[in-house]
Amino acid sequence: MKPALHILIGCLAVLSALTATEKSTAQTVCIGSDKECKEEQERLCREEPAPANLIVSKQQRIRGVLLDESGAVFVFENTFVQLRDAKTRQVLRQVLANPKGEFELGVVTGGSYRLVAVHRRRDGVLTRLPLTEQPGLMTCSGDEDCKITAVQKIHGTDNPIDSCPPK
Repeated sequence: MKPALHILIGCLAVLSALTATEKSTAQTVCIGSDKECKEEQERLCREEPAPANLIVSKQQRIRGVLLDESGAVFVFENTFVQLRDAKTRQVLRQVLANPKGEFELGVVTGGSYRLVAVHRRRDGVLTRLPLTEQPGLMTCSGDEDCKITAVQKIHGTDNPIDSCPPK
């Protein structure tokens, strides 16, 4: 593979307007053979870090809200919050966020987890929320009820990782 192709497979991003109420589209254009592009995308998805981002010190009821960095609610229709095993990436719980971005995971045992927000398309496929990074580190300690704020950082352009499955 040519060095220029290896650096993000020479992908260029073309992005249409995005709002929480309108359909969004993004297109990644790859310069290279179909095989090179597919292999590089698979490598990017496989190697994407997915560290634990929710630390629960003891058994607690977990409630939360999905926000953007400005503090505004950030959900699309059919936005789900998944609680995953941080090591295996297995989905342990999945709940629908309400229009206010609120969700409840129920009682969770102490441990390290990966909390991610996903969108269910009309065809039933779960995808990442468009143009967002998953929430950063959140911790629950102390009370039996834990309220977390899952802040989703918006990146200003399409990213090849955006087309990877949620993890």
